[in-house]
Amino acid sequence: MIDGVYNVTFLVLLYNNEISTSTTLNTLLNSEIEYHNCKLIIWNNGPSSLNCKDTMPFRAMGLNVNIQETINNESLAKIYNKFIKLVKSHKYVILDDDSHLNKNYLELTLNATECELCVPMITYKNKIAGPKCNGIIVSQIKKLDVDDKLMTIGSGMVIGNKVVSDVAAIYGSTFDERFYLYGVDYTFCHRVNQISSIDIRIIQGFEHSLSRFIDEEDLVTQFRLKERSYDQALRLRYYNSWMRSSYRVIRILVVHLVKKVSKKKQSILLVDFLKAYIKGKHYRDNNG
Repeated sequence: MIDGVYNVTFLVLLYNNEISTSTTLNTLLNSEIEYHNCKLIIWNNGPSSLNCKDTMPFRAMGLNVNIQETINNESLAKIYNKFIKLVKSHKYVILDDDSHLNKNYLELTLNATECELCVPMITYKNKIAGPKCNGIIVSQIKKLDVDDKLMTIGSGMVIGNKVVSDVAAIYGSTFDERFYLYGVDYTFCHRVNQISSIDIRIIQGFEHSLSRFIDEEDLVTQFRLKERSYDQALRLRYYNSWMRSSYRVIRILVVHLVKKVSKKKQSILLVDFLKAYIKGKHYRDNNG
């Protein structure tokens, strides 16, 4: 570590996974890159403790490795904020455990500057799925203009230290801890989009497993539906004007009623949506 600050710090967030079975960690190992002045934090977010905590292969690559565990499935926003506060670094890279990293992307993370936010192009089944600029999927490497509006998933973002400081200076934190799972990426992008001094660059990315495209058991799907209901309600409450949010709530109620009458599949759980909007908090938020 030079002058007490790492060049890049990687966060790989595990859930229901092991170090040895994480696609992200395995492709990181296979990248054949030597890391100098870089740190890797492997964060196990449950539901059980890791069976094996061997990190020697990563240390052999030059990485300083640290393992954190929060087996209660902690809020992503809280984990990301803790991760940033845990280590002094010029750049922070957030990764899920199911990404197919490649050498080109990893080299770009090393060469990015601390004054920019680098966002990778994400592919799913070899088709570009994001990010979006002004609502349109970006399919080429480019630097965004000041007025462009970014929307992307969090995994793969390379967040410069200056970006961290600029966002926290205005909002008090880099990520909005009122959101737990869904909405964490959206609200971060919203914050970044409001700050004209932040440089945003789209870079070459990698293949990612996107949960909304995967067939899952009914129990898991119901969980995601509940989370999306809370996400949508909290976004309306905190990231829209009173007039716009009121209009959207009424529209959602009407659409829900129409779907119920016509026996169509619902996109939200209405009771959870209304609870979140009225109370202004996530169901797992015990504050206040």
